[in-house]
Amino acid sequence: TLIDHDKFELTNINRQIYSNETNIGKYKVKEVAKNLKKINSKINIRIINKPVSEKNINDLLKNINIVVN
Repeated sequence: TLIDHDKFELTNINRQIYSNETNIGKYKVKEVAKNLKKINSKINIRIINKPVSEKNINDLLKNINIVVN
């Protein structure tokens, strides 16, 4: 499960592995999912394109065992 509401910006290129000049302005979750599918086309990816807040965090992380920021 990929959760983020942000888009890639030019400032991400030097510090976020899936950021590059061709995906500036595109949603991070969609771009990361696309790259992960190139590594393993059979991977099951759930995309949630919304911000995480105190109100929705429990629902978003339901049935998730590991969280990586």
